[in-house]
Amino acid sequence: MKLLAILATVACAAAQPTVTVTGAATLDIFEFAAPAYTLSATPVPGTLTMVWLNGLLMAPGVDYTLSGRVVTWMAQIILPDATPIVQVMYWAATPAGTAVLLASTSAGGVGFWSTATTAPINTVGATLLVAAVADVTSSSWALSDSLGNTWVELPPYSAQSADVAIWYAWQGTGGPLATGADSVSFFGHLPAVTFLAFSGTPTGADPLDQQTGGAGGTGYGQSPVAGSITPTAAGELIITGVASWQADAFNASGFTIAGSMPWAETGTAYNEGVGAAYTVQPVAAPINPTWQLAASGYGVAAVAAFR
Repeated sequence: MKLLAILATVACAAAQPTVTVTGAATLDIFEFAAPAYTLSATPVPGTLTMVWLNGLLMAPGVDYTLSGRVVTWMAQIILPDATPIVQVMYWAATPAGTAVLLASTSAGGVGFWSTATTAPINTVGATLLVAAVADVTSSSWALSDSLGNTWVELPPYSAQSADVAIWYAWQGTGGPLATGADSVSFFGHLPAVTFLAFSGTPTGADPLDQQTGGAGGTGYGQSPVAGSITPTAAGELIITGVASWQADAFNASGFTIAGSMPWAETGTAYNEGVGAAYTVQPVAAPINPTWQLAASGYGVAAVAAFR
């Protein structure tokens, strides 16, 4: 019999090296003798795993080995004749399907070549940061945040007078994700950006599953289409972004709008229109985000699925 329990604290953690972790403290209990045991999840990091045999703390590399989800006894370990109790405590990566939007904000530029800087948002607890960006041309754009996180740029997609791309930072790109009061700065030609912070996404490996964009072509209209993707697993976070020239309001059917910035070309604001929306799929299925613009304009959309 195996019991999975979520614990609030980890006993003996003071004896372990200081390591930044996210996810759930997990205890697996096995009440049978076996040369190896398969855990219910993958420990992240494995160095914080603790194994007890009938209440005695075992030593990694001496009494047992850990490979992925499998705990294997070393040759010298002889299990008691009576049914042993084996307890394995570890930090498990957060399972998919629990993504929650913590905060979002949007900003536009102030000139033809300028920087759009968002107001700070509270990203404490975030495991995934996402930015949907828009400008006239993606040839010279750049993005950073005030906490110095490392960002990954997905391929940009273009329509006439509108380019869009999705950028993301996660727990692992360049080290632990820095969180707190965070703002994003995006440099481009008539730049605009929507910045999102999510909790509950898996940690320990790149969360990106797949992405595409630009399926709606480069025509002038009100319905930019990102293109169809089929997430690998149930519970994935689907994020879509849109860029538009001459549109001032956005909607994406079947998605929750997380933020937007209307197109502007005035004395104090020069920027493309940008929007970002998301959904969490309960069952993996093909999805093709279609945006609706409040007015006709050149528009282009992208979509990305995160585990």
